[in-house]
Amino acid sequence: MTRALTLVLFMLASLTMLAQTVTDIDTRAKPESGPVGYLLSSSARLSEDEAALSAEFVIADPGGLRAGRPFEYELMVTNRSKGPVLIPRALNWQDVEAGDGEPNSWAWVDLRVDIGDGLPGGLPHELKLYGSKDKTWSEAVLAPGETMHILGSGMLPTSMNINGKQVGKATLKGMFHLGTMRLYHTPTAQYPDAYRTESHWVFSAAANEGYAIDLEMVP
Repeated sequence: MTRALTLVLFMLASLTMLAQTVTDIDTRAKPESGPVGYLLSSSARLSEDEAALSAEFVIADPGGLRAGRPFEYELMVTNRSKGPVLIPRALNWQDVEAGDGEPNSWAWVDLRVDIGDGLPGGLPHELKLYGSKDKTWSEAVLAPGETMHILGSGMLPTSMNINGKQVGKATLKGMFHLGTMRLYHTPTAQYPDAYRTESHWVFSAAANEGYAIDLEMVP
């Protein structure tokens, strides 16, 4: 009887753990790369659903946010829709590149510097993730209600201009964009490795959290 009860409790605990599965993508201190070659042009079509996903931006050590210093962050993305959402996981485009003009899943962790004028600017380094339907390891299925933790690292610049204004005190925020990207190889005599891209942004989520930064402070 005791063994049977223990087995039942173990099965219930396992089911609970499965129902609360959290997927992590740890990009910290890992090499990453986008398409190789000369970018001739890039276009984007925007039809972003801002309700299907939600985001939470966490910096464990906000006191360490100083100009010229690295920092680590966590962006938690939760599926609020009624259907599954595919999240790309690959850090290197070459690992998942599909055929010319074929769609690849594409995500962008957008760290924004807001100086309060309504036109924020992005940090110089942008984390991008890629996926392909032909490489199942490169995409994670985020079921309704599930959360993905994206662990990343960045560095505040020692100086920055946004719309012609020198950045001093500002707020660091996090956003998540998700969609597809098609790449077309378009070689020219001058640029034999040239290409162009077409992106379609399908989902976006802006985190409410913001962290005070001051790029005029000495590191």
